[in-house]
Amino acid sequence: MSVRFGTLALEAGKPAVAVSFTDADSAEDIAAAKAAGVAIAELRIDLFADSSVANVVETARRLAGLPRLATIRMSEEGGAWTGGEARRQALFEAVLPHVDAIDIELRATGTLAALAPKVSAADKALVVSHHDFAATPSPAELADIARRAVAAGADIVKVAATLVAEDDLAALAGLLTSRAAPNLVVIG
Repeated sequence: MSVRFGTLALEAGKPAVAVSFTDADSAEDIAAAKAAGVAIAELRIDLFADSSVANVVETARRLAGLPRLATIRMSEEGGAWTGGEARRQALFEAVLPHVDAIDIELRATGTLAALAPKVSAADKALVVSHHDFAATPSPAELADIARRAVAAGADIVKVAATLVAEDDLAALAGLLTSRAAPNLVVIG
């Protein structure tokens, strides 16, 4: 099943490179990324020096010409966001018209429930993600994560986990081959 990020159609078997950008990246950095063939610009808003709505929207505009994914990663999942969930939700809502997709953590149930219908109504893609930097969840837990993400409205389910045991790679590969979600990104 293909998912659109603006003008980019993500399709099975067709890799796409995403690169993270912040408000510190220059026009030259952006041009170099475009010239190198970057397919998706991820706005890591949690890493911005200035997370005001005006600056976030201006940074998204500077990345025009690349499909844009907005991420405001909460600290509990490895990000730098500590500004509170209400402010994070408001930032997502403000940037939504200027990006092609947003990435919200599965554990952010209130924000996810509030924004999933808005993302869908705006005809944007929703990435629902889960990050575990201590271990890899069991195969049953991975399947449950994928099931809950799809139920929450995910167009793409992203799972990032730390490999600590020999069976961890097999668990992540098993998630991919299980087709637990139509569109999966697995990082280990």
